[in-house]
Amino acid sequence: MWVALAPASFSATPNNDIASATPASIKVVVDDNYPPYVFRDSSGALKGYLVDLWKLWEARTGVRAELIATDWAKAQQLMANRQADVIDIIFRTPERERVLDFSPSYTEIPVPVYTHAGIGGITDLKALHGFLVGVKAGDACADKLQAAGITTLQAYNNYEALVQAAVAAKVRVFCMDEPPANYLLYRDRAEQDFHKAFILYTGEFHRAVRKGDSKTLVMVQQGFAAIAPAELAGLRDKWMGTSLPDLVNHKFSYVLWIAALLIFSLLMVILALRYFVKQRTGELKIAYHRLERLTKLYAALSQCNQAIVRCANMAELFPIICRDAVKFGGMKMAWIGLVDETNQRVNPVSSFGDGMEYLEGILISADGADPAGRGPTGTSIRENQPVWCQDFQHDPATVPWHEKGARFGWGASASLPLHRYGVAVGAITLYAGEADFFDEAERNLLVEMAMDISYALDNFARDAEIRRSTEALQLSEKHFRAYFGRAMTGMAATSPEKNWIEVNDALCEMLGYSRKELMQMTWADITHPDDLAANLAQFDRILSGEIDEYSIENRFVRKDGMIIHVRRSPRAVRKPDGSIDYIVAWVDDITERKQNEEYIQRLAHFDLLTGLPNRALFADRINHALSMALRSNSKLAVMFIDLDHFKNINDNLGHRIGDALLIEIAMRLKSAIRDEDTVSRLGGDEFIVLLPDADADGAAHVAEKLLETASRFCRIAQHELIVTASIGIAMYPDDGSDFEALSQCADVAMYRAKRDGRNNYRFFTTEMQTHSARTMQLESALRHALERNELSLHYQPQISLRDGSIVGVEALLRWENPMLGLVSPAEFIPIAESSGQILQIGEWVLRTAMQQMKSWMDDGIVPMTIAVNLSAVQFRHPDLPELVKQILDLVKLPPQYLELELTESVAMDDPLGAIAVMDGLHEHGIRMSIDDFGTGYSSLNYLKRFKVYKLKIDQSFVRNITDDPEDMAIVSAIISLAGSLGLQTIAEGVETEGQLKFLLERGCNEVQGFYFSKPLTVAQFEDLLKTGIRKLELPIL
Repeated sequence: MWVALAPASFSATPNNDIASATPASIKVVVDDNYPPYVFRDSSGALKGYLVDLWKLWEARTGVRAELIATDWAKAQQLMANRQADVIDIIFRTPERERVLDFSPSYTEIPVPVYTHAGIGGITDLKALHGFLVGVKAGDACADKLQAAGITTLQAYNNYEALVQAAVAAKVRVFCMDEPPANYLLYRDRAEQDFHKAFILYTGEFHRAVRKGDSKTLVMVQQGFAAIAPAELAGLRDKWMGTSLPDLVNHKFSYVLWIAALLIFSLLMVILALRYFVKQRTGELKIAYHRLERLTKLYAALSQCNQAIVRCANMAELFPIICRDAVKFGGMKMAWIGLVDETNQRVNPVSSFGDGMEYLEGILISADGADPAGRGPTGTSIRENQPVWCQDFQHDPATVPWHEKGARFGWGASASLPLHRYGVAVGAITLYAGEADFFDEAERNLLVEMAMDISYALDNFARDAEIRRSTEALQLSEKHFRAYFGRAMTGMAATSPEKNWIEVNDALCEMLGYSRKELMQMTWADITHPDDLAANLAQFDRILSGEIDEYSIENRFVRKDGMIIHVRRSPRAVRKPDGSIDYIVAWVDDITERKQNEEYIQRLAHFDLLTGLPNRALFADRINHALSMALRSNSKLAVMFIDLDHFKNINDNLGHRIGDALLIEIAMRLKSAIRDEDTVSRLGGDEFIVLLPDADADGAAHVAEKLLETASRFCRIAQHELIVTASIGIAMYPDDGSDFEALSQCADVAMYRAKRDGRNNYRFFTTEMQTHSARTMQLESALRHALERNELSLHYQPQISLRDGSIVGVEALLRWENPMLGLVSPAEFIPIAESSGQILQIGEWVLRTAMQQMKSWMDDGIVPMTIAVNLSAVQFRHPDLPELVKQILDLVKLPPQYLELELTESVAMDDPLGAIAVMDGLHEHGIRMSIDDFGTGYSSLNYLKRFKVYKLKIDQSFVRNITDDPEDMAIVSAIISLAGSLGLQTIAEGVETEGQLKFLLERGCNEVQGFYFSKPLTVAQFEDLLKTGIRKLELPIL
């Protein structure tokens, strides 16, 4: 076929006009191997249709055209770099239109698929499946074939290499542009060996310039428009070769040729031997007809086998089988049906030929009990063997279909079962145009065809299974890789040699290494040396096949040297033969959990503030020490340590300073004992020390060392602090055989040390035990004293030394228990304070005393002041002023008749706090006095700021006032000081006339004591008042 080159219709411009508007030369880039358009001869010179055509263009325009022949990629680069002006023989695409301006198409280029002459049946893309197809690398036909699902492509660098490969039988099917194909096949004398199978597509050639270069494009087009048609025709005759013929089925032609030759030979024999030929004419006709049918069936079988090779599934194969059975096998119609396992219906899936409409709505079954299952197709599937119906129109089995069979000209039919893995799953049914069509040879061929189709079904099923398995594996791998890559936990795959095969980002981040660095290491390289042996032992169990997986906690060493705790969970992935392919491991960073566990463990066994062992750990250690002492018949000591007046530091300087001091003391105590000794903080400012294998002398030596260590000067922030300690010591086995007994004894001894002046130590004694037992007994009984009405108040009158009148009364607490008898306040009040019961008892005392005074006033007794003692615990309570006011309001007692007594030591324990409380009471009109004055260390600066109106001189100074010069001086000084500060004075414990005279002489304001009256019950005091004795006789000075 000649290629028609149609130049564009442009008005010719005179040569001189063109020359005047154009440059002297242009550069034209073209394909370097596209015969006959352009190619290089043996000397390397450019030849071809385009070379001569551009020479004619030069003659018409007077502009020299420099042809640059190169590959397509470089041609684009030359245009982009402005190293070329025009690009020729280029297809036009939207992508190229963005950078180039195109001329109209000047020729159409068919792009056929070529096949070897020995291959038939390829008429479209579907028929290419299964064939290796040759293409030029980067050619458009390769893209189109791949887009159509043809993936078995063999690429060559250029068309010449492609044709040479076809001639050398390396490929038998190829795709390329028609002009170079014609040229190269004729050149290589292979034009008879290949034929065009079909046209894949048709392209159009253009010329193009850079985007916007319209001047060059117009010049180029005007030049080609000036070339005469005769000149173009001459070029076509010179360069364009003859097109190859279309594909015919040579195999079939060959068979026909043999048949014709046989007929010719038979005719010659008949002419030579007419006599003999006449007798056998009928036989020869039958033989010829039979040969013709067999030839067709062989052709059909051949086409069937080719289709089986090419097709990938039933949907592709079955239509070809049916078509080839009709076109090549001489059948009238062929169809394939598959059994629906749910209802045993045979559903047609593909058909070809005359009478296909017969299948519309057809009802065929493989069930013999169903009338629709007794025809040839159903019987063939059910009985799993071919069914030959040699006389379709008269066979009883085909009665339901006689009418349609007659209309379509069916004389015989054959139904052959199709198998998948040996099970009949369908059938192919063929209809011939004449009766008795299927003789033995033909039946054998059809049986072979059915077997081939069944073989294909087996392959399709296997391929589908493999494809499903592959897809499932790919999906599983995709999911695994997605999980592997994005997992928050570390993951790795390792070889049996412990090398990393793959690691994820989480593991790299966890270990501080890059992926490249980890891949050059083994997991053993980063395992802590102390943990490696246990890991290797478990890993060897996997390698030996004893186990498939394990989980272990160990330590890894990060790149920066930091040690992290991990949980590794390796699991073996085995090959089908049972050998290990690789080991996948999950690695969880449990460092934080370990730290939390250690922290919890520390909380359980150590004091959070000081880091010393707590009571639980101390108990473990002392129990162990006791068992060792029992075994070795040795001694040990337990010490209770309590810091003296530590509460003052907390209250005045704050808990931050107090905590810092406790930490410092804890460090000092720990540094002062041996490594085998233990010091523990029990809580607050209490510590306990265990001294294994220590006797009394050793314990005393350690106690002195601890006292000295604790009392050293200590700077906390800007504060300079000195704190002392009181230590109680209990010895094993003398004071107890277990921790509980020893700690109780040490506690009792510590309190004795405090009572004896603090900043010392005391060993536990039997007398302490007796006192401790008495204290516990009193504390227990005291808890029920209020509810059992065992508490009462006695009242002692206070006498004015001005006129001897009773001006006040002090309420004194008494406790009488049925079992213990009358208990001294000096014994039970400290117990009430230490046990916390004093607040409840103190409130009861305040309420009872105020109610009694109000009752007396309501009875007409002249009002007087009632004095109530406050304990240190009561005074420090923040709600004291409000509580007193509430009781006053409740009993309706005017506040001026209440006097609260506070000991000097309590007031000076926290003078600023005392001032605040006194100010609060003073605001409510409540008066206060300082009790036991002279026994403490009052500061005159604070004393003048206290809201008090009276000082009570302690009876210890009054007792020897007549004999002891020092007591005389102290009492005189107190009275003088009070007078100077505007305060009243009262002396307690006055028992003799001499004492009274001295106090009168010195100017004391009030007294109380046995000289006037002992403390009285309510009834006794009321009798005293009712007698009218409100004034007592004073001595005459």
